[in-house]
Amino acid sequence: MTAVLTAIAAPAADQQSLIFIWHPGEASRGCVIRLDRDPDGRYTQHREECLSHLASEHTGLPASFILAAYSRFMPFTDPTTGQTLHVVGLEAWAPPRAGTSLVAQNQRAPQGGPYAGAMYAVHDPQGHWCVGEVNGRIQPGMPELVSTYTYALSPFGGQDAARIYLGGYDCNNHRSTDTAWVYRTDVENLLRPAR
Repeated sequence: MTAVLTAIAAPAADQQSLIFIWHPGEASRGCVIRLDRDPDGRYTQHREECLSHLASEHTGLPASFILAAYSRFMPFTDPTTGQTLHVVGLEAWAPPRAGTSLVAQNQRAPQGGPYAGAMYAVHDPQGHWCVGEVNGRIQPGMPELVSTYTYALSPFGGQDAARIYLGGYDCNNHRSTDTAWVYRTDVENLLRPAR
């Protein structure tokens, strides 16, 4: 299974590439694949990053499963550099040793469960990735957000113009009520893990 295809600027000047995240089932590491078009019309596949590696570094836990790119890779502008970046949401599976405070309460199983914090990944034009977390790193007592499902640049203008809205939750086939969420942050805060 693959996630949504998104067109991005190619490493070669004035060209476009396609980017997506490969999900081969229960062993998904959330590997980001970029397809560059060759002069002969064929495509060269490049694996930019496996988000499981970055999620593990971020959480300090082995992320054995990553589900990412529920929706498109959303472009936005880095206010410091002027570069076009892309954000994508993700969910990570946490092992049993993660403890009850790091796994979503209503989705725990003997083999672990979804990490309770909602992560996102940011891509820069050089193909580098970094991972952050909506509402900061999950701590005991914080809302269990589970996954970042979607995002939008603020349409409201004024003081809200430089903000991004992020929303999500994935029930992962568990019964849940009143779990969907929307958070707002400014672009600088979203990029803090990248700097």
